Amino acid sequence: MSERKKMVTAEEIEEAALELPREELGGLIERLIASTEDTLEEDLHWRAEIMRRSAEVQAGTARTVSPEEVFAKMRARHHANPHSS
Repeated sequence: MSERKKMVTAEEIEEAALELPREELGGLIERLIASTEDTLEEDLHWRAEIMRRSAEVQAGTARTVSPEEVFAKMRARHHANPHSS
């Protein structure tokens, strides 16, 4: 028979973490922040890209593509290679 693990809530984790000695809590906080750095960097990168593209559209310097053109290109690619996903 397989043993089912109980899912721990964020609230339960927080309560347990706040009971840790200060040094252990500090280490935990550092590890948690480090575990999100890649995601935060990626988010910042994409936010900057969105801002750059938005500025290009507003300035009229971006080449925009209509939905019809996008779908036509997709259909043409599919017809050229119907077995690819």
